[in-house]
Amino acid sequence: MIGSYARRLHPWVAGVFALGVLLQAFLAGAAMPQLGGNGDFATHREVGYTVMGLIALVLLVVAGLGRADRVQIWGSIAVFVLYIVQTLLPPLRGSSPILAALHPANAIVLFGVAAWLFGRGLRASTS
Repeated sequence: MIGSYARRLHPWVAGVFALGVLLQAFLAGAAMPQLGGNGDFATHREVGYTVMGLIALVLLVVAGLGRADRVQIWGSIAVFVLYIVQTLLPPLRGSSPILAALHPANAIVLFGVAAWLFGRGLRASTS
């Protein structure tokens, strides 16, 4: 019973994660002084380090509990690992600004993998 519920839930958790990445992009843009923000990225950081991390973890757990197929499990692992990388990039701005600059590019990859898992999961549930 838990497995079938988790299987149905998995694509929706991936979709929520993808929407969260879009929210994070908005929060970062809203904080940028060049775009009228005050330069305070606290909300972007807090949502990124808490809410997004919890969603990434739930995605991984739901894939395991639902005994998802190999592609969904590896996709969920990829989201979790890419999320960890995402959190490690900004603190590098002092010592390695080139690596820190990969933060937005990694976000695009995170969005793509999560959106792909969402679409794939929905197609699988309708067939």
